[in-house]
Amino acid sequence: MHSQQKQGFRWDIYLAFSVLMSVVYVYIFGYQFNTGDLAEHLPQIYQHFDRELFPKDFFLINYQSTFTVRHYWVLFVNTLSYVLPIDWVCFILHVVCITLTMLAWMYISMHFSKSQLAPFLTVLIVFFLGKNITIGGNQLLGVAFVGSIPAEMLASWAIYFFLKSNYAISAVLCGISVLFQALVGLHIAIILGAILLINKEVRQPLWMFGFFFLVCASPMLGPLIYKYFWVKDLYDTKLYYKILYEYRAFLHYLPSLFPFADYIMFVIFISVSMFIYYKYSNQNWFVIKFMLVGIILMLIYTLLIEWIGVLAIGKLQIFKITVWLNALCGLMLADIFSKQLLSKFQFNIPSKMYLYAVALVFLLAITNSKYIPELIPKRSYIIGNYEKTSLQVVHEWVKNNTPKSVV
Repeated sequence: MHSQQKQGFRWDIYLAFSVLMSVVYVYIFGYQFNTGDLAEHLPQIYQHFDRELFPKDFFLINYQSTFTVRHYWVLFVNTLSYVLPIDWVCFILHVVCITLTMLAWMYISMHFSKSQLAPFLTVLIVFFLGKNITIGGNQLLGVAFVGSIPAEMLASWAIYFFLKSNYAISAVLCGISVLFQALVGLHIAIILGAILLINKEVRQPLWMFGFFFLVCASPMLGPLIYKYFWVKDLYDTKLYYKILYEYRAFLHYLPSLFPFADYIMFVIFISVSMFIYYKYSNQNWFVIKFMLVGIILMLIYTLLIEWIGVLAIGKLQIFKITVWLNALCGLMLADIFSKQLLSKFQFNIPSKMYLYAVALVFLLAITNSKYIPELIPKRSYIIGNYEKTSLQVVHEWVKNNTPKSVV
């Protein structure tokens, strides 16, 4: 057993704990493959390995004729799929990215708090207890390996390196994040850039930050800006936005359509977190500035899209920022709670080998869910030996009994 109070920072323990919590996260919330958003991500990879697939599919025909936000995700997964089957590539990357995201927030917590327990509580609060307290139908981590998973991992490390004044590395990570999910990296880059602008003593690094970010993000932002602003629309844009914002994905765009309960829970969570933090801890100006910039951006976004009618601004989905404000709130609460707990109790963290052993047990359960007891949600893990639903059985029958070229 390692006493964290005596030994201080142990990166190997942090890594082992992140590995364990990543598989626990998958175990609790499930893992999806070949469904949901992946129905848009995966077909082009399948077609790459079998050119006879989907020859007349309208989506793939249009996909191949233009540049899309999935381009680099597809390229990345497609390359790795030469080594392992696609389903295992996505699962392994999913677990690795969740592990590294949790590890990043442990490091961020370590930067803010002197408490040895705070990084561990940060993971529990941010990724488990406070997971769904956001606005606009977004979460920091999902249940499938889509573009946002590696993007949020990279953005989390960008925040950490920013805190360490490594602005070039932070900007590069934000830029690469954009390649996987344009909005994730862009949002963090805007907020961090705004903080640099506010800080008079570090304004000069703003130019360096902006330069490195644009260089790394330009392979994605360049084609998208050209597509959205220089290519003339050949359709009814108002009808397009109405379909997109009100019917297809109403939880992501218009603030007036977001559930009122989400606003109430989020405001309470932020208010309570900030109150406790300022009452029992030293004020940190990075947290204050990050929160204020995020809130101001959401207010400007709401004004433009709801009151002035600038519908195109909806593409930015600024309310995704609430996942980062949520994470900072969880980090603040972890700092306070850890100090209170350590003042009353002695905590020992198990050895890394024990953590890895428990992680292996959870991993085996996830990848062999067909054989575990009925009380465990078998069908929430679409990887390895899992019990197929009746719909999946029908899909397999269709796959095996219809020509590849069928429409």
